[in-house]
Amino acid sequence: MTIATFLIHASTILTAGLAFSAEAQKPVAAPCVLDNPKLETHLIHDREGFFAQPLGADKILISGTWTGRNNNETPSVQYDLKSRKYTKITPGFDPYPTTDGKFYVQPSPLRFFLTSDIATKGPAAVSVGEFPEHDGYYQSVGQTTNREGKTVYRILTAQGRGLIRDYFWNGTKMIPLPGPPVNLCQNLKGRETLDWTLPVISRDGNRFSTLNPNTGTTQIYDIEMPSGNCKQKADLGFPTGKVSFSFDQRYVTFPSVLRNGGYKVAYIYDLETKKIRLATPPNLNREVYYSTFFPDGRVGVMYFRTLSGELTASNAVREGISKYGHGQPVMTMVEPSFVDTPASPLSLKIAGEIVRTCREMTNLLPQQIVGFLTRETCTAIAKSNSQIKLADCAGLSANTEAQKRRTEK
Repeated sequence: MTIATFLIHASTILTAGLAFSAEAQKPVAAPCVLDNPKLETHLIHDREGFFAQPLGADKILISGTWTGRNNNETPSVQYDLKSRKYTKITPGFDPYPTTDGKFYVQPSPLRFFLTSDIATKGPAAVSVGEFPEHDGYYQSVGQTTNREGKTVYRILTAQGRGLIRDYFWNGTKMIPLPGPPVNLCQNLKGRETLDWTLPVISRDGNRFSTLNPNTGTTQIYDIEMPSGNCKQKADLGFPTGKVSFSFDQRYVTFPSVLRNGGYKVAYIYDLETKKIRLATPPNLNREVYYSTFFPDGRVGVMYFRTLSGELTASNAVREGISKYGHGQPVMTMVEPSFVDTPASPLSLKIAGEIVRTCREMTNLLPQQIVGFLTRETCTAIAKSNSQIKLADCAGLSANTEAQKRRTEK
């Protein structure tokens, strides 16, 4: 699906408040729940955690309950996807690992830590480089090489409409390249009035994404260093949450709202073909607030839940939840397909009926959800939808792998 088609059928923040049509508001009796054929779910940490980044293929770094911006007391952890255990790391916001997994970075002041210290020192680890002149939050890390073949860690923060700087490891500590942090995109017309929102650098450090407040759309730019000059690569045409670049640099994933009611789902956008697809199927009880790529191509999709059940990220604060967050973060790991497989007439027919009658699917195209349609989900929906026959469901593939791998604890 192209961006132009997407803008017609899926939504933007500007249309999020549109009312349902009378027919669209009438859901079926049973939940219209679809699943990704390959998924596993993890409850991560104990509270909040609005941002997570992979450390290698099997670990993530995530911060916990927000405690204040000036004291760096916010707890952060490393979570192991295999053992399902977490280890405390140095306190601070949004720990962001380098692409090679050797270091992680925390902001304000900008500090580098060795990931090898997590197991041995935990929260008592000492930084191997601290740079108060590179101020700002929403830090992200790219990794490239300079002309001498030396590994360079490129850090972008949101401070001062975007500050960027290169660093390298000398064997004992992190060293900045000569000169102060550079203001991003000074070559752009009207740059003095443009204050980037949610800037994130690509894994290779050569691009960044941002929500442009002047256009109200998420845009992607190529970066030229050491000048910090920029050239626009893509404009998604609609606003999104924070973007995550794939490790092969071809794709980005992000949360964005659907037209029907404004709840968020995770998308994947192909920077080469300009096509967009759902990373996970819509679910009214699983409003996505963040998604990120892992090195092996999997996508971690995050939403909140409480002890009493699942909770959307936009729900009002309630008893037992701090004023800064919404509950316990959940990460669902999915293995998205980037190949457009022709859908059978039968699967398109069933998907079309689901789109027509299920509230959470309103205004989607059948092609957008057909990849999530399995025999089990079809059968569950058919029990309350007379237009879908159980005999038709029998013609779909069974989702035995998802049942086997679903290990939420």
